[in-house]
Amino acid sequence: MHFDGPMIAGGHPYELDALLNAEAPTMLPTGIVALDEFTGGIERGSLWAISGLAGIGVSGLALALAANAASDGDVIVCNGHIPSRVLARRLAALAGKERRLRVASWFSLLPEPPDDLGDGTLEQADLVVVDTWDETWHAATWPATRTELTRRLRWLRHLARDNGTAIVLTSRMPQARSDDVVGWMADAFDDAADVCIAITAMEDARFGAPIAARAIVRSRSVGRRAFRLAGGSVPRLTPEP
Repeated sequence: MHFDGPMIAGGHPYELDALLNAEAPTMLPTGIVALDEFTGGIERGSLWAISGLAGIGVSGLALALAANAASDGDVIVCNGHIPSRVLARRLAALAGKERRLRVASWFSLLPEPPDDLGDGTLEQADLVVVDTWDETWHAATWPATRTELTRRLRWLRHLARDNGTAIVLTSRMPQARSDDVVGWMADAFDDAADVCIAITAMEDARFGAPIAARAIVRSRSVGRRAFRLAGGSVPRLTPEP
């Protein structure tokens, strides 16, 4: 049962006491102290979404989450633009020796309802990280409208909950609002994700030049908070006042 997220999978009614006294769900650590303190970690069956401008630290954050979660669960990482061997070296440098981590060169997670990914895709891991999500789609199956993309993402969320597998998806953030798949992604993420992380550049008010990165974390369970994001091989988040 998905007790602490935005809904209970399956739609069955439960007594209040059963919910209030239930054992807390098992969480996978993000390994980033401020993020774990705010969200409690990555719950199995939840959907996380990370977006940001190119080069601002989206992939670095996603890979750090994957490497840290691999200390407590089986993790699969797929990346649409980093060569698999390069990705493996980056993950090996981040993860501990007891890691339970695999790299997939192709891991398409764009199911069309009622497709249930019956190939066992979501049964292979406790966490699947797909970076960048739209770069792993087959060209023939791209959503044609904003509504279709949101519908498919909601279905993927349902499958994640049904299988008890957490999913982290990343996407580029367009420079300006656009009426295409990249532009639709922010709306779809906001609609369906249990946790959304949007990374933006903070600018110097005097010169209009980027001086740092800000991560806005929105959780359906605990609310919204802004953090300063320090990049590098090990990302760090510091809560803003």
